[in-house]
Amino acid sequence: MKKLLKDHWKTLALASGVGGLLFGGALFAYRKGYVGNPNPTVYLPEDMNSGVLRTSRYDMFSGASAHPYQAWCDYHLQRTRFRVWNILNKKEHPRSVYFVSPVQYFLDDQGSEETRRLDAFYAMVGIPRYFKKGDLLDHVRKDSPIVFYLCLVGGGPTGIPTGDKVLSRGKLESWEFHDGETLAEAKMTDQDSAG
Repeated sequence: MKKLLKDHWKTLALASGVGGLLFGGALFAYRKGYVGNPNPTVYLPEDMNSGVLRTSRYDMFSGASAHPYQAWCDYHLQRTRFRVWNILNKKEHPRSVYFVSPVQYFLDDQGSEETRRLDAFYAMVGIPRYFKKGDLLDHVRKDSPIVFYLCLVGGGPTGIPTGDKVLSRGKLESWEFHDGETLAEAKMTDQDSAG
């Protein structure tokens, strides 16, 4: 055994290092929620007129403060008439474009809640899929970040992706989908309790 270790120590050290990197990367991906999220994806309803996506709390540094504030975001979605078509795959369903108005909440030093409205934008909404070809648009999933593909809109019904995307700082905690009269979240909760 001593001779084996002496003769092949470089190979063993390299294999140990690579194995450690792979294990560390897998652990990092799991803890960040890139893989192993047990929550199912939820399709954004076709009859949704508006909705709110709320993130969980995250740390935010602001100003000269040395310690982080607790912050979270509400992304208010408003359905638009704009769609994005995949010109390479005409059978693919067109993607909806939403008018997104983010509102950020944070707790100040005294523990009181403050509100900050962020710049609104037009975007396709979805969730990132880190180990697959592309992100999953028109879907949301609890404990997953939200990805917004920014779009330009104009006179016609077609939105044009800018190529830029924004990732939410916090992971999705809850949502409400309004279709004019009912909340899709309440429907889903009833189905979950029945099943």
